[in-house]
Amino acid sequence: MAAVGDYQVVEVGDQSVIITRDGNHRLRAFHNTCRHRGSVLCQQSRGSFRARRIVCPYHAWTYSLEGELTATPWRLEGGGFDTARYPLYNVAVGEWAGFIFINLDEGAAPFDDRTLGDTPALLANWNLGETVTVHTMTLDLE
Repeated sequence: MAAVGDYQVVEVGDQSVIITRDGNHRLRAFHNTCRHRGSVLCQQSRGSFRARRIVCPYHAWTYSLEGELTATPWRLEGGGFDTARYPLYNVAVGEWAGFIFINLDEGAAPFDDRTLGDTPALLANWNLGETVTVHTMTLDLE
C-alpha cells in the first residue's frame, strides 16, 4: 500500500478492518463498517480509493481517508445532525520495516519502537524494509 488511497481489507477473528494511506501517506485503519446502517464499506479485499474517499455502497455516506464523515446524501436537512460525531471507528495501526501491525484494543498504547522490544535489533541483518512480496499462499488448517 504505497500510494495514497490504496487499501487492503483484513479479517481479524470476526472483525473486518480496512487499512489505507491517507493524504499525508500516513497509515490508517478502520473497522469495515459504515456508521449509518452498519453496511460493509469495502467488498473487495484490496483496491484503491481513487477519489480519496470511502463511500458506503448502501446510502453513499462518504468518509475522508482520515475517517471523517464528509457527506451524507439523501439525509433530511436540519435536526442538529453533526457529522463530526460519526467518523469511522479507528483501529490502532503501526508500521515497521514494511510490516503492518493492527490492534483492535481501543485502549492500546500507541505503536512505537518500544512495542517491538528487541525485534529490530534481532532482525537487523535481514534488511526487512527492502523486501518485496513475490508470492502469497493461503492455507486452511483443520
